Amino acid sequence: MIIKEICDIQEKKEISTSILESLPNWFGIQESRQEYISESSNLPFFAAIDESNPVGFISVKEIIDILLRFMLWGGFSLILTIKGLENL
Repeated sequence: MIIKEICDIQEKKEISTSILESLPNWFGIQESRQEYISESSNLPFFAAIDESNPVGFISVKEIIDILLRFMLWGGFSLILTIKGLENL
């Protein structure tokens, strides 16, 4: 398995759609799922690829200078606070 940065918006949408639609218990509300897909396609995006098949993805959204939200669509979100970034 490899982790690959995806830059093409359409490819991001295709990957996120295939992953999220395979998880109906977590992403069964179509309107919410479409919002996730749309938002993640405009963010830095990395896909986990196994034998040329995407099996997961992560998109990263900066909320403020010292807070990043890693949106791991595939079951959960993780909020990570990084201290000391204000001097970068």
